[in-house]
Amino acid sequence: MHSAPRRAACLPALLCLLLAAAAPAWAWEPAALPPIGPLGSGDALPERCTLEPKRDRATCDLALHAISLTLENDAFPPLTTDRDYTGGMALDARFLHDIELEGAGAGEASGTALRIRSVGYYGFGLGQAIYTPHDLGAGTVVPADRPYAGWAFLGIYWGRQREGGTYSQHRIDVGTIGPQAGGHSVQRGLHDQLHESPDPKGWPFQIGHEIGVQYAYEALPRRFPLLQRDAGAAPLLDGGWFYRLRVGNIFSGGTAGLVLRLGNPADAAPDGTAQGGAAPADVTRETAHLFATAALNAVLYDATIQGGLIHEHLLDEPNSPHVEEIRPVTADLSLGVAYRWRRHTLVYALTSRSSELRARRPRLFDHAYGTLHWRWRFQ
Repeated sequence: MHSAPRRAACLPALLCLLLAAAAPAWAWEPAALPPIGPLGSGDALPERCTLEPKRDRATCDLALHAISLTLENDAFPPLTTDRDYTGGMALDARFLHDIELEGAGAGEASGTALRIRSVGYYGFGLGQAIYTPHDLGAGTVVPADRPYAGWAFLGIYWGRQREGGTYSQHRIDVGTIGPQAGGHSVQRGLHDQLHESPDPKGWPFQIGHEIGVQYAYEALPRRFPLLQRDAGAAPLLDGGWFYRLRVGNIFSGGTAGLVLRLGNPADAAPDGTAQGGAAPADVTRETAHLFATAALNAVLYDATIQGGLIHEHLLDEPNSPHVEEIRPVTADLSLGVAYRWRRHTLVYALTSRSSELRARRPRLFDHAYGTLHWRWRFQ
């Protein structure tokens, strides 16, 4: 969706994106965002809570609940592409439901300080992703090129973050590809607001309608310091590895990758751009850091390229143009910066991705897009 803005066109375009993200029938999966962890970007789990046996509870003063907005587009500066995964958006809300404390047993005195071992959480998300071919001016199907496609869904997720920043998460999504996903109207509405934007003419030939059900599991099981300034201090450079698995009739496959982080993140444990909440003393802390991720993706099925799995292969009732041959392995490389001030976190990242299409050369920098992520934490 690359273009130069016309006078006074930016505000209507932004309103178009926000209204689309708020539509109750749509949802989004973070297909591009580097692993920011389940509990927020650039936050730390408080090390201790205060046990109050007389009230049969521990007081932690966590600022771990959060609302976030994510926008992705291949026209974000300094990018100029307008193809493949061309844009996406998401609204997300996350809540705590379980805190595991160390030493929270009988006989503890009132006011005893306790260490947090892990926190459980759940959340809800909604949004949209849009895919287009290279040639937006073609008013017909382009052989061997990616077809037009919209993917929109509503999801629920739950998981647990552990001491040291590791986490695991489950997610279930229900949504749709095809005209009901709204990809045509959102892209056309945005392009109408932008000067010299090409008119996407091929949406009448988009991937056909199919209800999608997806299950995903992701984990970041290991983090490690790489460069430490002082013993006992947070590392200046740390890293970790992560993986994701997806099964469903829209997307099936897996991802494995590495993440590095350099700077002054709020959490004292290694993580890409994440973790947890903050004790009251940390809420006003200002932090910033750089991060990078590299990942390999195993692509078993992609309905935004190959058409709906049920219609195309199970019912043998093709209802859309599709590309049969996809590349089974692709690569992603992301670079970004995260900044936190009080209860707000802002992340900006650029991601380069190799093509899923066999008809193209397997180049890492075949396509790129930007991610803008904002998160607000509350108690």
